[in-house]
Amino acid sequence: MGTATTLAGLLPTHASIGVAAPILLVLLRGASRASRPAASGAERRDAAAGCGPYARATGAG
Repeated sequence: MGTATTLAGLLPTHASIGVAAPILLVLLRGASRASRPAASGAERRDAAAGCGPYARATGAG
């Protein structure tokens, strides 16, 4: 996710490369959105691993 955002910031302008600039920007935004579920899955896994030792032994709420 961070890589796509960084690359979007480094894209040349429309004046430099023409129509390819907005096309590349759209592709990078798509790559960034595609990687979001993987990032949130890792955060959820890490949170569950951190909270596990503090859970009640009964398993109730």
